Order: sequence, then C-alpha cells, then structure tokens
Amino acid sequence: MTRKINEKTDTRESVTLETLDGSEFEKLCARIFEKLHYGRVEDVQDTGDMGRDLLIHTDKGLVVVECKHHPHGSMGRPVVQKLHSAAISSKAIKGILITTGKFSIQAIEHAKTLTPPIQLIDRNILVDLASRAGVDLSFEGKKYLVYTYPVSPIDKLQTRLNRFIAPRFKSHPKETFGLLGVKSREITMHASYIVQYELDATFETSVGVIHNEKVKDGTIAIDGIDGKMLKEEIAKHLRSANLLSYNKSDYRDSILKKESFHIDANTLKKLSKEYITNVHTKAVSYWGQNNRKYTKLCVPRERDIFVSDIKQVYIPFQQVNLQALKEKYDMIAVENPENLLCYTKMFSCAICGGYIRGNGILCNSCGAIVHDKSILDSHSFECKMCGKTLCRKCAYNLGFRKKVCRECALESGRDLKPTSMKMNQHTKLGAIFIIGGGIGFLIHVALTPLLAIIGVGVISSKNRKANTKAPPYELV
Repeated sequence: MTRKINEKTDTRESVTLETLDGSEFEKLCARIFEKLHYGRVEDVQDTGDMGRDLLIHTDKGLVVVECKHHPHGSMGRPVVQKLHSAAISSKAIKGILITTGKFSIQAIEHAKTLTPPIQLIDRNILVDLASRAGVDLSFEGKKYLVYTYPVSPIDKLQTRLNRFIAPRFKSHPKETFGLLGVKSREITMHASYIVQYELDATFETSVGVIHNEKVKDGTIAIDGIDGKMLKEEIAKHLRSANLLSYNKSDYRDSILKKESFHIDANTLKKLSKEYITNVHTKAVSYWGQNNRKYTKLCVPRERDIFVSDIKQVYIPFQQVNLQALKEKYDMIAVENPENLLCYTKMFSCAICGGYIRGNGILCNSCGAIVHDKSILDSHSFECKMCGKTLCRKCAYNLGFRKKVCRECALESGRDLKPTSMKMNQHTKLGAIFIIGGGIGFLIHVALTPLLAIIGVGVISSKNRKANTKAPPYELV
C-alpha cells in the first residue's frame, strides 16, 4: 500500500488490492466509510464477530458491515442471510455487505426482500466509494478508476454560447453577448456506465437471409443509480469526447454535486444485453416463395452480442443559468469537444410560446427572446427613433405603424400608449378576404372560392408559429 500526493492539492491514496489480507481490507473499508462521513466506525477485533466486521454508529442507529476480500469470488445468498441475522440480533437499522468480487443473482434478489435492508457493495460500487474518499484501487496491474468528461471553464462556455446565439438573434444597440451572460453553473456528476459493444446477427427464413444487423463500435449509456438506459443522443454525443480520471479540483468555478453508483456488476451485465437487444430489434418485411409479403421480428440473440468494454463514468450534466436584463434562462448541457448538447426552452418565443426556428430578436428593454418581425401581428419591432430591438410587450405607439421604445416615447412628450397584446390582424385581414369573396360572387362566380380560401388561410396562419414544434435538444 502506497501513498502519493496529487498534483492538484488533495492527498490521494493508491491501494493494490492483492497486497491486502482480510484484516487490512477491513481497515481500508473502515477508512473509506470514515472519510465519507458515514458515522463513527468501530472495528470488531475478535474472531467471533458473528458476521460483523465493522459497526457504524450513525445518528439514525447502528449499521453492521461484513467485509469480504475475494476478488475472484462471487458472494452467494448464505452470506447475505448471515449478515441479515447479525443485523437483527444487533438491532441494527441496516446491513452492508462489501466485497472486492461480485454477488450472485440469487444474493441480489434475496437482498431486495429483507428488512432491515441489506446494501450490497461489489467491486464496481466499491471503486466509486473509494474514489470519492480519495483512494484509487488497482488489482493485478489494472487500475480501477471512475472516469469523467472534460468541462470547459465558464468563460469558454460563455464564448461558445455567444458564437451560437449571436448570429441567430438580432440585438441592438447592445450585442447579444453584451446582454446575455452566464450567471452561474451547477454541475451534477451523474453516475453512469458507458457500454461499448459489437453485434453481428443474421436472420434467415426459408427464402434465405432477410436481414443482417452488424455493429462494430456501438455505445449505450446506462444510469448507474436506477439502471435505466440514458437517452441515445447522450451516448452518441459523448462518443468523441476523451475520458479522464475524476478530480474534484477541476471544477472549482462551479457548484458541484456528485451521485453514487448503485447498480452491481451482475445486474449491469444483464441490463446491458437487454438494452442492446432492444435497440437492435427490428420488424423486417420480406416476400415468401408463394409471392406473399411477410413480416418477421428480428431479435438478436445473446450470442450475437459481444460487450467489449464497460466504464464507470461520471457524466457532467451542466445546469447553466443565464440572464439577459430581467429575463432568466436555464439549460441542461452535456459537453463534448465540438459542441454542447442542450435541453432548454430559451428558444421559445416569449410572446406566443412557439419555437424560434429561424432568426429571432433579443429585446434590449427586458431581455425577452421573441420571433423576428413579420408583416402581420409582429412579435417584435425596432424603435423608429433609436433602432432598439423590442419585444411586443416593450413597444409603444406614436402613430400608425410607428413603434418606439419607452425612452423615446417619454422624450416625445406624448401619452404612453403600449402596443396592444391582442394580435388580431390575421383575423381582420382574413375576414376582409371572406367578405370580398361574397362580393366577388356578385361579380364573378370563379372569384368566390379563391378569395374565401385565401381568407381562411390567413386566419389559420396566425397560430403557425405557436405550433412550431421545438426539437428535443439543441446542438450549440
């Protein structure tokens, strides 16, 4: 066992598991629990420990811990039963069974049914606990690390956002990056498993091969807490990002939250195969020898799937808080070297709520983001006196089609007349066309349906912007 000082200021330990005996492993576990502030840890010294190696005294009650240093072994149901009996006899609120190996499926399923609860910590979860306690584990030459992905400093994040937003939203007199700024960032290190796999599945019927599903470098991401599959775009987005070992000091400019792993190795293996199978299951149509069309559900078999690598990874989900004057915006971002994968509603118009697919306007009076100007029922304007970009809420009337900002309206000395939020120009114009259609009937029968159709089209078009569907995510 050796110690080394991390170049980033914090002291970390490097522990080689094969050099530890059972007693030393217990001491390592005790040190990890102490560093993570589980409570006051008591090491049970005598050999007749009755299935109790450590006792953790917490504010809520006693926790009994059994430590099993068997890197090549699998803990079965009897070990879980023994610890459960020890927890009951000790009047403990919980039991923890920790091993450098793994647990059998029977042990995992049995532990789920017990009261008081028994928490199972296998090597994967132990690596996470040790990492958070400042201990790096290795075994037989392999260093077990919890990885993460690089995150840009806030100033570089601001630059990246500016480059994306500035060409998209018109802003005057201030530039977009002069108004819209990152106020804070909170990073949640989401416990995840990145699974890489290969797949080669061939499907045949009496007519021969109807489908071949082949993947050389597939990737899925699995939630390390509840075992659910993360969104496909996240795994795809992170494929080009470089992994690095987690170091808390790399995130000093942000509020940092860190989650814990709860999915054991056996459950992870089972879930990986299930998800890969589901992703590549397809219904394939083909023509039979009798010239009839059939459909076959092509489901890859377990032997068609080869899981080449599984890494424990903290995915940094960035909760970015932005502000432009009075308006606040939020986005959840996942970063790779090229861009940000963002989930946000900031590109929804503040007037109609519709997605701004093309160009928009950043109001220089309140900071709202709205649709660009249009001929009818415009959501935005430019002040006729100073050129300031305005949303409909911040525009004032100084005569027919003369919209100005509040400052220019006050300078004019005239009464302030806010622009009406009742956007009914489409309805009025549509009604004119319909009435014109009626008049046209008296003039020429063929003109009637044409004008009526135009009128209905104009009326219905007023909600097209509001109905524009936003994409599930943005690439910034």
